[in-house]
Amino acid sequence: MSFFEKNARVKEMLLIGVLLLPLFFINVRDSHDWGGDFALYIKQGMNIIEGKPQGDNGYIFNENFPYLAPPTYSVGFPLLLAPVYACFGNSILHFSLYITFLLIAALLAFYFFFRMYYSIAISSVAMIVIAYNPWLLWFKCEVLSDIPFTLFVMLSLIGYLKTNWADKKYKRALLIGVLCGYALLIKSIGIVLLVAFCLDNASAVINDFRSKGSSIRLWNILSMVGSAFFVYILLSKVLFPGKEDSYSFFSTLFSWENLGDTMLSTSNYYIQVFQDFFHPHAEQWNFVPLIVKAFALSFFLLGILLKLVQQRSVIDYILLLYLAIVICFPNTTQGFRYLFPLCGIFFYYMIYAFQSIRLEASISPSWIACLIGVVVLFTYKRAATELINTQDSILMGPQEPEAVEAFEYVSHHVPMEEVLVFNKPTVSALYTGRNSVGYHRDQDSISMDKKFEELKVHYILECSDLKTSSLDAYLERHKESLDTVFSNAKFKLYKEHR
Repeated sequence: MSFFEKNARVKEMLLIGVLLLPLFFINVRDSHDWGGDFALYIKQGMNIIEGKPQGDNGYIFNENFPYLAPPTYSVGFPLLLAPVYACFGNSILHFSLYITFLLIAALLAFYFFFRMYYSIAISSVAMIVIAYNPWLLWFKCEVLSDIPFTLFVMLSLIGYLKTNWADKKYKRALLIGVLCGYALLIKSIGIVLLVAFCLDNASAVINDFRSKGSSIRLWNILSMVGSAFFVYILLSKVLFPGKEDSYSFFSTLFSWENLGDTMLSTSNYYIQVFQDFFHPHAEQWNFVPLIVKAFALSFFLLGILLKLVQQRSVIDYILLLYLAIVICFPNTTQGFRYLFPLCGIFFYYMIYAFQSIRLEASISPSWIACLIGVVVLFTYKRAATELINTQDSILMGPQEPEAVEAFEYVSHHVPMEEVLVFNKPTVSALYTGRNSVGYHRDQDSISMDKKFEELKVHYILECSDLKTSSLDAYLERHKESLDTVFSNAKFKLYKEHR
C-alpha cells in the first residue's frame, strides 16, 4: 500500500470515527432499568476482581422459573466488565460509557465489513443508519452481552474473509479461533461461527482432498477450531468455572415436542421485530418508515435468494444457522436484541439486492443510497430527540431513591444468612448482598409455598412497580404470619414467622 493510499485510509477512518463520536453523549446514563441479566453479569465481574467463584453471586436458581436467568452466565462478558469494576466500582455510568465504546467498535467492524463489498458512501450510510437507529440508541444503555458479542462475531467474520485458507496462515487461523472462542464464551450461539467456517471449507477440502492446498486448508481449520475450544475450556472450565447446571440451562428451555408451533410463533415475531427496527415514530412523516420497513424486508429476502442462487458463501451459512437457532428458541420477549449480531449481515443482503436492480437512470447507486440514508435519518429525529431530552432522568429501577432506600435497609437489618424473596433476585442479590430467589408471575401456590419452605424464607420484598398475581396471592394466604418491617412509597419488606 502506497503512502497516498495509507493517508486516504487514515482520513477515511478519522471521518468514520468523528461520525460516531456523538454516541458518547446520547443515552449514557447513571441508572438502569429493572432488567435482571445486567446484575448477574456485574456480580460475576465483581467476583473475578475479588477472587470469588462465579457461582458465589447470591442468586438462587428457581427451577419453577428457569426463564429468569441461569445459575451463572458464561464468563465472557463478566471478564470484559471486570476491568471497569476494578477501576470505577459498581458504577452504572462507567458501565454505560464502556458499552458505548464497545458499540462504536462494533459499528466500525460493520463498516470494515461493508467496505469489503461496497463503496465508501454506501458503507458509511449503512453504518450511520444502524448507529443512530432509535432502538439502538436506547438499547446501548443496557449492560448486556449482545453488543460485545456482536463485536466478536464481526471481528471473527472479517478475519475469516480476509484469510486465504489454502495458504499457510496458521498464526492467523489461531487468532481467528481465539476470537471465535471468545464469542462462544460470551454467548453459546457463537458456535455457529465455527460450524459455518468449517462448512465453507468442507467442499474445497473434499473436492481437492489429495492436493497440497487442501491439506493446508484442513490444518488451518483444525488450528482455528483447536484454539477456539482451548480458549473456551481454559476460561470457562479451568480459570472461571460456573455452576455445573448452567451449561445445560438453555437446552432445557427448548420445547422439542412443540417445535413446530414454536417456529411459527417466533418466525412471525421476528419478522415484525425486523420491520419495527426500521419504523420509529415519526409523526407526520410516519408514512416514510412504513415504506422503508416494507422495502427493507423485501430487499433482505431478495438478497438472500439472489446470493443462494448465484454464489453461496460463509455469510449465508452464518445467517441461516443463527436464524435457525433463534427461531427454534421459545422466547418472544427480547425484541431486536437477539437479531442485532446479524444487523451488519442484514444490511449486506439489502444492499446486495438493491445493487442487483438495474435502474435506467444517470444517478449512481451511491447517490441513491445516500438519499435513502438521509430520509431514514430524518425519520429518526423525533425519537432520538425525545431520548436525548429524557436521558438525565432516573430510570424505573434499582437507582430510584425508593429502591436505594429499600436495599440499604435490607443490607443493614436482614441477617446475612437469610434468603430474600424478590421479583428481580439477581438485582437484589447485587445491591443487598443477600441470597435472593425469584418466582414466576403466574406460579402456582403449591410450588411457590414448597420452594419458600425449602429455602426457609423469612423475608419478602415487594415493589409496587413489579407486582404479580402469584406474590399477591402468596401474601394473602400468609397474611396472618407476616409483619411489615419496612415500607416506603414503592417498597414493602415483610418478615414471615414460620
